[in-house]
Amino acid sequence: QVLFEDNESHEWNQAEWIRIALTYLKETYAIEHVNLVGHSMGGVSSLRYLGTYGSDPTVPQVEKFSAIGAPFNDFIDTSSIQSIDDLLENGPTEFSTRYQDYQAMMATMPQFSIQLIGGQLSETDFSDGTVPLTSALAIYSLLKEQQMSVDCTVITTNAQHSQLHENTEVDQLLQQFLWNN
Repeated sequence: QVLFEDNESHEWNQAEWIRIALTYLKETYAIEHVNLVGHSMGGVSSLRYLGTYGSDPTVPQVEKFSAIGAPFNDFIDTSSIQSIDDLLENGPTEFSTRYQDYQAMMATMPQFSIQLIGGQLSETDFSDGTVPLTSALAIYSLLKEQQMSVDCTVITTNAQHSQLHENTEVDQLLQQFLWNN
């Protein structure tokens, strides 16, 4: 588990810190392959890492990545103008700068399996209270266009943002995705 001392630093710094941690694992323990799990900005920073350093042979290669409640399209909520099915098929109808960066990085992104988990508090609140569901799932279509294996799940029980990484359903999904596939 990696916890950032400055967890409010921007995703570019955090992506660099992930690179440093993974380089250490490869140099010290000869770790060649890893799985990444990121909650909230940890998911954003992990995807930034993958787009920036993921093909670097001096770091372990990421085989699987799970993002839990990650604001991939910043905090833009497009749920009032598009369905989740439309979002998954076509991507968001409004793009943040972060999302546009991801669009540009996709062509050089290494291949890995990814799991997207977002929270939905109620039938009328398409968010986990912090991250809009449409943001947490925003990169689905980008990844599918790159022929990546992508799973997505919407959590509706105990779906509050800070509780997602404590949620037993999320724990089961992670276990299944990371260790049983």
